[in-house]
Amino acid sequence: MEEDLLEEIEEIPQSSGTSNKNSVTQAKSVSQIKSVPQSPGAPKTVNTHHPHTSGKSFKAVQGDSTITAFDKLSVTESPKLPPVVTLNVGGVYFTTLRTTLLSCPGSKLTSMFNGDINLNLDQRGAYFIDRSGTYFGYILEFLRTGTLPPDDVAPSVLLEAKYYTLSELIQSMNTLPSISAQIVRVNHRAQFPDYEENKRRVVQIAMENATVTKTGDVIIFAFRTEFVPKAPNFNMNHHCSADQAHISIGPWESIADEETLIKCIQSDLIDEHFNVILHEGKRRCKYFYGQSCQKCTFRIQVVFG
Repeated sequence: MEEDLLEEIEEIPQSSGTSNKNSVTQAKSVSQIKSVPQSPGAPKTVNTHHPHTSGKSFKAVQGDSTITAFDKLSVTESPKLPPVVTLNVGGVYFTTLRTTLLSCPGSKLTSMFNGDINLNLDQRGAYFIDRSGTYFGYILEFLRTGTLPPDDVAPSVLLEAKYYTLSELIQSMNTLPSISAQIVRVNHRAQFPDYEENKRRVVQIAMENATVTKTGDVIIFAFRTEFVPKAPNFNMNHHCSADQAHISIGPWESIADEETLIKCIQSDLIDEHFNVILHEGKRRCKYFYGQSCQKCTFRIQVVFG
């Protein structure tokens, strides 16, 4: 077949006075090469275009994974984020400059829009963030102008600021009345051991004890310091009322007393919309016999229904 093909090429008429003789010969040769019949069973040769080339054709052989290109394939770069971006935050749309979203270096929000974190696009082509869009506008306004949110929405905005790790906004919001009160409250309760866990146990035990009367009594033995008897013959095995407590909390290092702990638990339960009957004060153990037992308990009552 190759000898016949060469004979056909050699038989192409050549004009002596033409300056483009070689190009005519090459065009004729290529045309004849494309028209060469293929023997049965031979792989089929096709001409096509590769999507990543500049439009020039390349030759692919079906049944063979090898592709021979006439031109070197160009590398397609990943798309870059545009200077103006549209965000879909929990169904609420925002449009802003990309530089605005990058204005707090080291934050999670910056990582989202500098390419460190892959973002999802919604059906409109907006960058989707699966967070509440109700408060994102306040975050965006701080990034643009440094304006802090109103105090009544500050606690909710603070939660979003912590998610995006916007340290500058978090630090600036610490001086707002609602946030500063929240910080003091958290620090105040942190002085008691396992405070949140013990508060949860109070609710759980109250629910268990409210089966009959719908009022759950919880007896708490709270002690800031370990009890050390003063009398040398003190009976440590006496029937102490503190032994009947549902929960024991203590000791702790701060100077806040047991009454303060109980008031904190009651106040938090009321803020969480539990119906709490204020406690009657501490109950001291009645073991005397010339000796004093300093252990005391507190009762918290939670009413259900």
